[in-house]
This record gives sequence, C-alpha cells and structure tokens, in this order.
Amino acid sequence: MTVPVETSTRRERGWVYGVSIAVLAVLVLIALLSFRSARQDAEAQDKAQQLVDQMAAAGAAQLPSVDRVAAVLGTDGGVACSDPASALGKAAIFSGLANGATGPGYRPTISESRAVRAELLIVGVYCPEHLEDVQAIVDDLQLADSDDGGTGY
Repeated sequence: MTVPVETSTRRERGWVYGVSIAVLAVLVLIALLSFRSARQDAEAQDKAQQLVDQMAAAGAAQLPSVDRVAAVLGTDGGVACSDPASALGKAAIFSGLANGATGPGYRPTISESRAVRAELLIVGVYCPEHLEDVQAIVDDLQLADSDDGGTGY
C-alpha cells in the first residue's frame, strides 16, 4: 500500500479552508434570514386573518383578501399604528371623513360611524396599546349611524 505524497502547501490549504468557511457562513446567514422572514410572514398572515374575521363579524359588505391585508399592514400595522393619536394621525382620520373636495370646497362632513370602524379594528388587532387613544378621538366626532342597510344614502 502506498501513501500519496501531499503536494499542496500549507498556505494553499489555508486558502481552501478560509473560502470554505466563508461560504458556509454566508449560507448560514441566508438560512437565518429566510427563517426570520418566513416567521414574520406567518405572523402577518395570522394578524391579517384576525382582522378580516373581525371585519366580517362587524358586518362589512366587502372584505379585503388576507394576502392584501398582510402585504399592506405587515406584522406591526404600518402607518395605521405609527402613533395614531398624534396630530398627524388625527389629521389622517379627519381627512378620511371629509367630503373629498380640494381647495375652498374641502369641508368636514357628518360621516357614518362605519367609516371609522375599520380604523378601530386595525388598531385593535395590530396595536391595541393605542386603542383607547383612537377611541377617544372617535368618541369626540359627530357621526351618524346608518339604518339604511349599508348603502350610505
């Protein structure tokens, strides 16, 4: 039996080991990032399903898809939960209740209570710590209850 003679130098073997370790480290990093992304996707889907279920229980006529809600709101509620009781958050709520005109025709209106229910549901699911503050804003609004079967007229 013969033993092969090693022809590579110690330096050459060091490069091979170094490159192998670097490639392995990159693969481990990719695996960790993929795992975290999959976990966040599952959490976003769960919260989106919870929101859609609550909207259905509240009597919404048209429900968004769970995938669309998950894409827009993610795991943290996105813009809807970035301090919704701040001045900017109040302005966003109020602009959604205006008549839609621009310039001198822009006026607040007496909107239906269902116009703010979705905002309250989003805050309740994604950032319940802000729910009381947003509820206080909504309680100060003059809203009309619709008894017309949801047509708005």
